Amino acid sequence: MMVVFGGRTQDQSSLNDSWGLRRHRDGRWDWVKAPYKATGEQPTPRYQHSTLFLGPLMMVIGGRTNNVGEIVPLEVYDTESSEWYKFNSLQRFRHACWSVDANVYVHGGFEHETPNIPINIIARIDTYKLFHKHDHLTMKIKPIEKGEGKGSKDGKGGGKDSIKKNNATNIYNIGNDKEFRLANQAHIAMSYTAG
Repeated sequence: MMVVFGGRTQDQSSLNDSWGLRRHRDGRWDWVKAPYKATGEQPTPRYQHSTLFLGPLMMVIGGRTNNVGEIVPLEVYDTESSEWYKFNSLQRFRHACWSVDANVYVHGGFEHETPNIPINIIARIDTYKLFHKHDHLTMKIKPIEKGEGKGSKDGKGGGKDSIKKNNATNIYNIGNDKEFRLANQAHIAMSYTAG
């Protein structure tokens, strides 16, 4: 399933809804709106943000709203409980983000104070520290327990930067010490080993 959050309408109003494009077993595709709990927090409408998943948690980072310079929180949607959580965040838009283990990295984009000057800075968000008051969220992003041997099955392993697939589904090792997981339908098309 592909998930889309926020964006803008034709009249440039920012949105706060989530939609998933799902494929059925018979080959049909359809859009389904994500359920939000009516009594809980509602996400901030935004555009020019980035979104990524850590396990069942969808993180929405940065972006802009209809109000110029408005402080935009980092928001987390728990797909298992349909609840939203708000946290303090970087104030960036048109940026890129990715995760390694429990760290989320945010690169480039623009800051609200200087919206016409692109930046070339990478910021790291430690989600264990971010979620320190929400143990139930921390439990959902716990790292995968490390297996007995890393690297290839023959024990030779790989070089420092080689990427090897672990026996578990969609789990990969980088070199001898980093491990990451791809989403269910994501695959590495090519990996490069220096050396």
